Amino acid sequence: MTRKRLSVLLTAGAISAVLAAAMILAGPSHAFAQDDDSVASPDSKTPPAQMKGTWTGPINDVKNGAGTLTLDLTQVKTTVGGTFSADWSNQNNPSGSVHGKANGNKVTLTVAATNQSHACKVQFTGEVLTLDEYKGTYKSLVHSAHCKAQGDFDVTLQ
Repeated sequence: MTRKRLSVLLTAGAISAVLAAAMILAGPSHAFAQDDDSVASPDSKTPPAQMKGTWTGPINDVKNGAGTLTLDLTQVKTTVGGTFSADWSNQNNPSGSVHGKANGNKVTLTVAATNQSHACKVQFTGEVLTLDEYKGTYKSLVHSAHCKAQGDFDVTLQ
């Protein structure tokens, strides 16, 4: 083999090797960053929990014991509204209005008793665990002799 032909073959081989290495390095490596499911895309948002409907289930109050909570809710995007009632065997049962927000699966509601002789607002803070279960805790926003609500709830969509 002549020196000139050997030089051309080596040059062609070197160019092929460089191109192959570049293709390997530039190939699928850009996808590795997306293989990790724990990293959320900066423009992705978790949709708000769907709260529209009638939710009912147990409520356990520090003062009043076990009862039943019913929430009749409406929803527009993240804004939740509606009415509530709580039934305990040992007292006047409060009922009134509900307003709040759904932020992903976390939902915060404020209820205001409108059938009582005294003002009482209670905040419910919970999480929608499945499509039909909302569970959490609540406490009075106004602390007075007539408004000492505190406890937990676990309601399901009917």
